[in-house]
Amino acid sequence: MKKKYYCVRQRDITDCGAACLATICMQYGKEISVARLRELCKTDKFGTTAYGLILAAQKLGFEAKAVRCSKEGLYSNLPLPAIAHVVIDGKLLHDVVLHRVTQKEIIVADPSKGIVKLKPDEFLGMWTGVLILLVPSEKFEKGKGEGILRKFFKLLIPQKRLILDIFILSIVYTILGIAAAFYYKILMDEVIPNLLESTLHAVAVGVVIITVFKTILGAFRIKLLMVLGQRLDIKLMLGYWEHVIKLPMSFFDTRRVGEIISRFIDAGKIREAVSGATLSLMIDTIMAAAGALILYMQSPKLFSIAVVMVILYGVVVWLFNKPLKEANRKEMGDLSRILCFHFIAHIVELQYIVTTFFKNRYSVFPLASTQVLSL
Repeated sequence: MKKKYYCVRQRDITDCGAACLATICMQYGKEISVARLRELCKTDKFGTTAYGLILAAQKLGFEAKAVRCSKEGLYSNLPLPAIAHVVIDGKLLHDVVLHRVTQKEIIVADPSKGIVKLKPDEFLGMWTGVLILLVPSEKFEKGKGEGILRKFFKLLIPQKRLILDIFILSIVYTILGIAAAFYYKILMDEVIPNLLESTLHAVAVGVVIITVFKTILGAFRIKLLMVLGQRLDIKLMLGYWEHVIKLPMSFFDTRRVGEIISRFIDAGKIREAVSGATLSLMIDTIMAAAGALILYMQSPKLFSIAVVMVILYGVVVWLFNKPLKEANRKEMGDLSRILCFHFIAHIVELQYIVTTFFKNRYSVFPLASTQVLSL
């Protein structure tokens, strides 16, 4: 049976040590956030020290120690997973988790890349020879953190009435759309071949009425979606703001300015994901099943073609899922650095403006006194 290897990804360039410790905790059945481990490891703007990792691991119930290991010792019976200290591109200090070591390949969990298989020469070329060995003691306790679904429903439960209204409107809106689509079937199969002029007028009036109701329902649906988005924004933004202002100053000393500000921007993405996932789960699933049933009743051949297209779509999504995740993660990191740069630039500009203002303001008095004396 193939063993599953975990990898907790880092959010910031200084998170690699904490992310490695989170990976090992998860490998032993304990879920803990990287943010919490940053506090335990005393991570600062320059990263995490080996001493900080050992102290944090001991607090979590591990027996931990740092060792300097030779190439031959790496292939000995070491307790894995372990944290290895490496140098990336000959200059960047980094931490990775050793999951499996053989003569053919070394499997590591790189917080910046994920699970990576390396040749022994590749790993040895960047390894500094330092390992942090961790073994769970009797004090170690397994446990799962709060799941994503639970957090998801916490946001949605207070808005259940509004979501129900949106759901009902969406169902009616979709049914009207399907009914309007049958107009063309009736028109081409029955009305035109049989020259049913009176029926054509009646069907046309019916389609106009359906279109008007569909437009009105669509407008109400969009308005309710906007209200839902605003409520989720308020919940996320105020919750994050209240959390931030209650944090100790030590928290801000270990974070970059852009990293904190970018989380406010991420709230909009979370809102879009939550509202979109809610509607997709409730509406699209039901409508897809109903549409598939109607399509099968009308034409099994078209149904088969649609199924093949859905499968191909799923394959494309699966193939591009990982690259899109990496691109999104890189975008968030770049945004954090850009915001940090702009924030600092604005502070420097403000400091220059204030200094210049007061300098010019008080320099008027000696100039005026000089002119008076000269008279």
